[in-house]
Amino acid sequence: MKENIKIESLNIYFKTKAGNVKAVDNVSLELEKGKVIGLIGETGSGKSVLGLSILRLLAGNAVVSGSIIYKDIDILNLNKTNIVGIRGKEIALVPQNPGTALNPIIKVGKQIAEGIILHEKAKRKEAKTKTLAIIKRLMMDSSISKAYPFELSGGMKQRVLAAIGISSDPTWLIADEPTKGLDAIVRNQVYKTFNKIKKRKDTGILLITHDLILAEKLCDKIAVMYAGDILEFGLSKEVLENPKHPYTKGLVNSQPHMNLKPMKGLSPSLINLPKGCKFHPRCGYAMKKCFLEKPLLYKTPSGSKVRCFLFDKTRKYYKDI
Repeated sequence: MKENIKIESLNIYFKTKAGNVKAVDNVSLELEKGKVIGLIGETGSGKSVLGLSILRLLAGNAVVSGSIIYKDIDILNLNKTNIVGIRGKEIALVPQNPGTALNPIIKVGKQIAEGIILHEKAKRKEAKTKTLAIIKRLMMDSSISKAYPFELSGGMKQRVLAAIGISSDPTWLIADEPTKGLDAIVRNQVYKTFNKIKKRKDTGILLITHDLILAEKLCDKIAVMYAGDILEFGLSKEVLENPKHPYTKGLVNSQPHMNLKPMKGLSPSLINLPKGCKFHPRCGYAMKKCFLEKPLLYKTPSGSKVRCFLFDKTRKYYKDI
């Protein structure tokens, strides 16, 4: 489908004085239109960098190679004028921090209407009417449109960002940590907001999150990232209830609603990554081969894909180290 987003062999690193920070390492992933794809993993795994790369919103020191195909066009090759035509209109972003994303001196309704005026060339009266309709659709009171951001709670600000994101009826919405820093009650409100958006079958969502409860409720499929790699990809229920990769198992078990059992060790430096499988220094199943070679993504009987030699049916067995 042309409106799928097809990421192929994507590499992203950032030039710094300390060295090159390898944030995304040869990632290939297809995002299906009308589906919610979750991107989960620890802080620093490359989730947000991957999401922002789709809209070409990376810092100036980023070096990007590979391709991101949308409607038969490689987004990475678009000039500034053409990429601006896609941002917000066809692929929209719900940023990570509503406290800094919203303009504190402009009323919420005007901020929602701004995208409608820009992308749809609507008159202010038309934009206001659509703004109130969006606010109602996302279960907010119409009086919100006359409020300033500082008058709203964290959860309400997040819902306003979602309203801005869908204001021009985009094909895709990239939501970056929409429940970060919110309590359980407010997280549930945000879930209801995104569930409303999900029910509009023509909108696909890339959900970048640490919140595995939200991911399980909302996502159709989930990709697990670690140190710039996709380690596991499959149906949401399968990945979170029957995880295959040792890292995914550790990530799930470390959650407060599960065993709250922390994984040993720390994520590696993205400047000095381990050779072979990047997870092997923390893995209880590491074999000699894991130290020497990077595993491919192997398909499991359940349909999930896992980057682990344990699922390589052709492998020769090595003595554990």
